[in-house]
Amino acid sequence: MSELSKERLFGIGEEFAFCRQSLDEKFGAHENPSLFYFTSDSDAMNPIICKGDTLIVDRSLIPKSSNIVIVSFRGEFLCRRLKKKGSQLSLLSERGRPIHVTSNSDLDFFGVVTGLARKFL
Repeated sequence: MSELSKERLFGIGEEFAFCRQSLDEKFGAHENPSLFYFTSDSDAMNPIICKGDTLIVDRSLIPKSSNIVIVSFRGEFLCRRLKKKGSQLSLLSERGRPIHVTSNSDLDFFGVVTGLARKFL
């Protein structure tokens, strides 16, 4: 093994290997009061988002087509991919059937998922 490969793991130098990082600092939550964290309790977006993942959600962003969003739908929070086609809105999961949104739908956008943290063990 070379000296470089002994000292570094995936390009992380020893000086950074044991630094603690705060999600608030990493994603700017201490500066941006519109950032929230959610824990996924569903596998509807698997493999992109797995049950137990921590989602970083920004309420200040305007949802665009193909964004992953958090919505309140019929009183329940859901994480889905937004699809806009003309005036038609749909909420897509990676599994299951899409939800087609109508003007009568009880739907409120909470925010746009901008990142996630996943625990492997």
